[in-house]
Formats: sequence, C-alpha cells, structure tokens
Amino acid sequence: MKRNYRLLLAKINYHLAYFYQYRFSSMVHLLSALLWFALGMGGIAIILGNVSSIGGWTPTEIYILMLVFYLGMAVAHATYYNSLADLTRKIQDGRLDFYLLKPVSVRYWVSIDKITIPQFLRAFIVLALLVGYCIAHQVTISMFGIMLAVLYFWVGQILLYQFFLLLMLAAFWIVNAWNIPWFLDRISDAAELPIDTFDKKLRFFVLYITPMAFIAYVPTQALLNRLDPYLAFLALGLIVIFEIIISTVWKIALRQYSSASS
Repeated sequence: MKRNYRLLLAKINYHLAYFYQYRFSSMVHLLSALLWFALGMGGIAIILGNVSSIGGWTPTEIYILMLVFYLGMAVAHATYYNSLADLTRKIQDGRLDFYLLKPVSVRYWVSIDKITIPQFLRAFIVLALLVGYCIAHQVTISMFGIMLAVLYFWVGQILLYQFFLLLMLAAFWIVNAWNIPWFLDRISDAAELPIDTFDKKLRFFVLYITPMAFIAYVPTQALLNRLDPYLAFLALGLIVIFEIIISTVWKIALRQYSSASS
C-alpha cells in the first residue's frame, strides 16, 4: 500500500512538472474543454427554454444533473481515463512489458500512468459553478444529501473506471481497439439527461449493461434528497460483479499476452 501511495505521488509530481513546462498548451487544452462545456450547457438551455420539465425534472434540477455529469467526466479524464485509453498503444508497442516487470500491481500502474492536471483545474471550475448555481437558485440541500451525493459520486467513478477497463481489455485480442475510448465518449452522453426520459430498453441499458446512470443521475438524486434505495444498492452490487469479471478477464489476458518484442 505504501509503495502504491509513493508511486501515485511520484506520478502526480511528474505530471505537475510537465504541466508547468508546457503550461501554455495545457491551458489551451483546458480552455478548449471549457468551451465544449459551455456549448453543451448552451444547447440544453435552448431546449429547457421551451419546456417546464423533462421526465419530471425541472430545468434547475437538469442543470444540476449536467454540472454533476461534467464534474464526473472531468475527474475521470484527470485520473484514469487517459491512462486506460493508452492501453492499446502499450500492448502494441511493447511498453506493457516494462509494466509487467515492476514490483507493483500492473493494473494499478496502468490505471494511473497518465494523470492530466488541466482536467483537475476543469473539475474545480465545474465544482465552483455547481456550488454557485445551487446557492444562486436557493436549492434546498441537506448536509446528509451532500454526503450521500459525494459517496455515490465516487461509486459512479468506480463503476465508470471498471466498465472502461473491461472494454479496454479487448485490446489484448483485438488489434484495432483504438475506437473504444470514442465509443465510451458517445455512450456517456446518455448520462447528461435523467434516465426517467428514456424508454424501458434504454433505461435497462444505462442501468445494467453500462454504468452511465451512476455517473451523474444517482449522485444528483442523492444531492436532491430523492435517491431511490434500489439504485443505491444496485450500484454496490454492480461494483462487485464488475470486479469479479474484470479480475477473471485480466488474469486470462495476462496469461495469453505475448511480448511485442518476442
């Protein structure tokens, strides 16, 4: 555990140094991400300007849901997203060989390899906007709701990490696995809206097949003191199921992996 902690600190220090060295390009990247965020919020504002509610959610609640979604995606991109997206390249150019020789968990090392500092800044900005929006619109939020929302926000992050890793494990058998991150980006768009607006098939998809509903929908429910107990327990059950599947597939993948240099 101490070794993993020291490794994480070393990675953070390295990427901080990289951020300061290339701070101009990093800030351009951050501004680009914030621009897409503004365009997304502007698009939903046009839709909400013509309706009083969507799926029983008021415009104020939907704005909160979207801010939680953008916060979740910013945290994902800041921590593990880019690391997992690079797994295909590591396998094909042989860099995974070096990870296998390290005296730490290969899965842990692969998951924290690329920490993106600008995305942390993006997350802080979105969090500030979320807090400011709730205060400006006098949204009633209890301390228990905040604690529960924080808990299920990280539960959603765990599920998203597990689902993404499970998808990326296909890179051990599929040569052209570059489109998997793009695929995840596309289906994650479903997390921007309340699942109450979906039909039964799509709702089943975002609840049981993919964890998209847990990125923002469930944390927002908790924040607004309307969390469905079934979804709360379902999230914990899915974590266990995903972990069992990932552990099994990961072991099989490493056993069948042959070095790119061999």
